[in-house]
Amino acid sequence: MPPIKYIGPRATYREGAYGSGIVFAQGETINIEDDALANKLLRHSDVYVRGEAKKAAEMNTSKAKDVDAEADPLQDARDAIATMNKDALETYAKTHFGVDLDKRKSVDSLRAQTTGLLDQYGLE
Repeated sequence: MPPIKYIGPRATYREGAYGSGIVFAQGETINIEDDALANKLLRHSDVYVRGEAKKAAEMNTSKAKDVDAEADPLQDARDAIATMNKDALETYAKTHFGVDLDKRKSVDSLRAQTTGLLDQYGLE
């Protein structure tokens, strides 16, 4: 179980390149159970370095996969709405809620309206 330290630029980072789903905080050291995964991570020397064993937090990679399974689909939908443009918002509202949006309004106004519909009706 080699300890790996995240030194990347983000405050928190979810490893996704190799599918582990491990969440690192900047400067955090985590014991990686899979030696092959640890070696792959260490190839990215600008993001990961070998950490000190006594500072490492115990991390089970199977627990990281459970965190992904518990992700909130409602929050994922809100995040998606936050990045949509007018056309995408109109299509999303029509498809999911059967509501025609007024495209003459600003993008922020349409996002707020679509988010309100999501909060009111939820996901179907």
